[in-house]
Amino acid sequence: MDMELRSQVFRGADSISMLSRDWDDLFRRAYQAPPYLSRACIQTFINEGNIKGTLLLITAWCGSKLIALLPLTISSYCGVKIASVVPTTILCYTGILIDPNYHEAIRVTAEVCVKEKIAHVFYNKYTSTKDEFTNKLFAELSREGFVCRHWQRHVSLQVHLEQDFEKVLRKNRNKKQREKILYHERRVFKSGDVQVTRYIDEQITPEVMARIADIQENSWVKARGAAVLKQPFYQKLLIEMGKAGIGFVWLMTKGNNDIAFLYAFRIKNSLYPKWMAYKLKHGHSSTLSFGKVLVMQMVRDACKEGIHLLDFGFGEDRWKRLWATDSHDIERVIAGPGLVGYVAIFCYAILRWSARCKYLLQSRFG
Repeated sequence: MDMELRSQVFRGADSISMLSRDWDDLFRRAYQAPPYLSRACIQTFINEGNIKGTLLLITAWCGSKLIALLPLTISSYCGVKIASVVPTTILCYTGILIDPNYHEAIRVTAEVCVKEKIAHVFYNKYTSTKDEFTNKLFAELSREGFVCRHWQRHVSLQVHLEQDFEKVLRKNRNKKQREKILYHERRVFKSGDVQVTRYIDEQITPEVMARIADIQENSWVKARGAAVLKQPFYQKLLIEMGKAGIGFVWLMTKGNNDIAFLYAFRIKNSLYPKWMAYKLKHGHSSTLSFGKVLVMQMVRDACKEGIHLLDFGFGEDRWKRLWATDSHDIERVIAGPGLVGYVAIFCYAILRWSARCKYLLQSRFG
């Protein structure tokens, strides 16, 4: 006879220590989960004060086994309680962490949200259309009388890999393109003492983090205002993800100089490149394509190690499109019961319309 499923709600950051072992075990079983739902990731956000509101963890259990976890922060605006799925301050997939063998845990989680009156409005900033379980959770809330609305916000590119790198090249490039990219690779490595070193797990030390942060500060990313890796929070986050066996760094050097880096998260047979940059003096002013070659090195390594999927994350940068074979959408989802849901969705739509008008006016009139 199957064990009855039960739910439990944990409040406050101190509750994480009570769930540490169970959370890590659930994450290992949830083979489709993105790295951003790991305890190492979310706990760093909480410990470093990078969340707004009160932490609340909705859990579902089968006996003593944790089978689902939904991390939320609860904030209040004008008397309306809003539950946002953690994390919310970086571009990453967010949603429910669930053991794929227990689909019923979705119903249990939705029932808790309704019966416990967790919040008036539920908001998930970055819901992937490929996240089967989070989308089912919102569908379950709809069956409980919630009004749900989805807004498409971003596109995320992916590439499905083969164990043979040459097969991947043939799938993604015609003959002329293959010859060109391999020619660039040969030129880079023949230009003099160019090496690519990979750092994993606890090899991702503060020293390594300082080196890649320096590359980012001297790259095109700086001009976009997105050079964040010098910030203490990101230093801590990337080191902790390394300790959890999730972080990977590729660092390219030429002689004694750091040229380019790529930081990715690895979960089982999936790789998530997250931050990549090269120093401008080794990029725009050079005929050598250090950044492209570093990405190719990452793809080579992924093929050798049996990685099935490269998920490039948000955006359609040119270097991503060169490799991508597939894509999925990232949506913002708002859900609320009855009239409250309608009002929340209406207010958010007005805010979006206002922001868009402001952007268009600035673009037109400077």
